[in-house]
Amino acid sequence: MMGRHVERTALFYGFRLAERVSEGSLLRRADDILNLGFVCEHMAAHYSAIRGAIGLSPLE
Repeated sequence: MMGRHVERTALFYGFRLAERVSEGSLLRRADDILNLGFVCEHMAAHYSAIRGAIGLSPLE
């Protein structure tokens, strides 16, 4: 075929940060100490409801 061939990659893909962070890392230790639950509560009103989609927590 004539013309350009454009390779398309996936727009979205699955990624779990917990699978990428090693057990002894500073991030895991900070997660054990810090309680950032208030961030989800504060941001819940901003989940995608204004775009007509169901608002889902990023933690679900």
